[in-house]
This record gives sequence, structure tokens and C-alpha cells, in this order.
Amino acid sequence: MKINGTRLMEQMYHLGTIGFEEGKGMTRMSYSPDFFKGTEYVKGLMEDAGLSVTEDAVGNVYGILRGSDENAKIIAFGSHLDSVPGGGIYDGPVGVLSAVECVRTLKEYNYIPRHSLQVISFIEEEGNVIGGLFGSRCATGHMPDNADLANMKMHGLTIEDVERSRIDPSRYECFMEVHIEQSQNLELSGTQIGVVGGIVGIVRYKAVMTGFANHAGTTPMRLRDDALEKSCAVITDLLERVRSTGNTMVGTVGVLNISPGAANVIPGTVEFIIELRDREMEGMYRLAEELQRDYAERGLTLTKILEQKNVPCDARVIDAMETACDGLELSHMKLYSGAGHDMMNMGRLMPGGMIFIPSKDGISHRAEEYSKPEDIINGANVLLRTILTLDEA
Repeated sequence: MKINGTRLMEQMYHLGTIGFEEGKGMTRMSYSPDFFKGTEYVKGLMEDAGLSVTEDAVGNVYGILRGSDENAKIIAFGSHLDSVPGGGIYDGPVGVLSAVECVRTLKEYNYIPRHSLQVISFIEEEGNVIGGLFGSRCATGHMPDNADLANMKMHGLTIEDVERSRIDPSRYECFMEVHIEQSQNLELSGTQIGVVGGIVGIVRYKAVMTGFANHAGTTPMRLRDDALEKSCAVITDLLERVRSTGNTMVGTVGVLNISPGAANVIPGTVEFIIELRDREMEGMYRLAEELQRDYAERGLTLTKILEQKNVPCDARVIDAMETACDGLELSHMKLYSGAGHDMMNMGRLMPGGMIFIPSKDGISHRAEEYSKPEDIINGANVLLRTILTLDEA
């Protein structure tokens, strides 16, 4: 049993015209007219596939095919339809359309699932309108923060809407997501499928380096306490320490504020944001503690401002995905996602898994984002085989 690849790609390209502007890319922001137009198109595809379609109070769309065993839990799969400004047509829709196509294929083969099968299209994954992963956060019971609340009000959404959108995780067997890799591991290794082992954790620190502001023309170099010079040493050392940990941790300093910020004044204070990502949290905590210890006397203080725990994928789901790849004779490797996905929220409450397909040149969130049709079809077929394996287990 395999999906109809021609049909899947026709739907992919049609959906890709909704919100796409030549030379600018895909701008299909949540709650926009183009977003709702795309959602209505996908709702129609869900209904054509035999799914009963509902939409919750914040805009998440669910399509369900009832299983033969009313006591069996729901096997769910999907992704999101919203885009970043000027993005590509694959990030998100690959997972939603592949999910719909899998159910449609099962119906065409007269397969009666034991578990109910549910396709989910989460709203506002990208987070440019209300907040990152907003739809799946609402579904999994995460209450909005102050920034979310201000943005929600602009779109007529309330706390009550969020509460009404919560699902009951005890009813779910698992959640799975097919997604473009958004990196080059698969492409460079010539591997067809990535079976995701988990989503990395993220920790951010606000770093403040204190020096002494003084006249840039009259203060000799030997008498300076230059906060920027010391910050550069810290940042260089930080990145070397990250590299020395191995090949899984990454570190970034992308924000730098210099005070007083004048060409003729020695910097007295520098603030910068350190972001670390890794498969496990402990190594990142340890690195930050060591950095603070080693540079405290030079004026460095670190304050943790964000902590997002890593989310491992479920071993049974991983095994089913790898078995599916073997059965389809597709090469595969285990990868970890350096980006957040809706599976991250779902996977905290139920067994979860992700399937990655290659991304050309690792480009994503740009109009040039591209995955080959055969790779998209391969990903959908792996999802189909995985659904069958889990349903029959």
C-alpha cells in the first residue's frame, strides 16, 4: 500500500499558490485572509478523505476517521499551515497534506483502522502573529503569557478560547509529524529519511559585562576597562567551549547592546544574549556555570531568561518509523531537531515522533525553500507504513 504521489504533489503546489507572491515568497500568516483561504482548502481535502472536520476556539483544525475499537486511543498526525513572512511553501504543509493523503489512501484501500485516526492542522506555529507554537500550546494546556494575551486581544481571542481548545491527552496513542529537515544532514549524506530522536532543549542567558566608561581620546590603553573588549573575549571563549563539547551543542550570540554607545566613549556596559541548544540540558547548564565562574571577576554576570526542555521522541514510534523505512527500502538515519515544532508540545504529554525529509541546501524560511517531490512522497509513505504498524500493534 502506497500513497498517490501525483495527487499529493498537485495539492502541495495548489496550496502553495495561496499567499505566495513571485519574488517575495510565501506570506500566509495565521488569522490572515490567505491563511483562512488555505485552511478552507485543506478542510475540503479532509472531507474528501472521509474525515469528520472540526475547528476549535483558537483555530486548530481536526479531522478524524473513527476506528473500529472505541476503546483504542487516537493515533494523530499533522503539522501547520501558517508561514513566516516571505517563506517557502513546504515548511508545515508537507506534514498536513501528507497526513490527509495517508488517510485518503487507507480509505481507498478499504482499510478499517482499529484506532481512530486524526489529522491535525495547528494554527500559529511560526509565532509571528501571537506567539510561537500557539495552537499546539493551547491544545496541550499551556496558558498564554502577557505578550500572547496582548496579541490575542487584537484577534478577538480570550483566555476562555484557550481553555476550550485543550485536548485530553489520555485519549491519544501518539502524535507524529512529517517535516522538511531545514538543514543539510540528509542531503549531504545522501540519506532519504531522517527519523527524529528528539527536539533539542534551549536555554538563553542575558549576559552583562561591566567596565568603566571614559573618554576615548584621553584614556591610555593600559588604563582602560573596556566592556566591549572583555565581551568579545567572553563570546570567543564561549563558542570555542561549545565546539569542544562535541557535535551536538550549538551556541549563538545574536544580540549585542553597547552603552553608552558613542564613538568617542569607551564602552562601560555591554549586554548580550547567549543562546545554547543541545539534546540534553545538563551540558548547557554546566557550560554557563563555568563561564560565569571564570569571568565573574572581570565583570560578567549571567541571568537565565529562557528555558525550554528537550523533548525525546518515543522509542516505540521511532522503531515503527525505522521499520517502515526498511520495508520501503529507504535509507534512514537518526537526527535531532534543532528547531521547535508542534510535536514538541504534543510530545510532552504523549508518545511522539517526527519524520524528516531532505531540504535542498538546508534553506528554509525563504522563498527558495525546496524539497524534491520524491522526497515528499517518501516521507508520506513512511508515515503511512508507521500508522499501519502502530494501528495493528
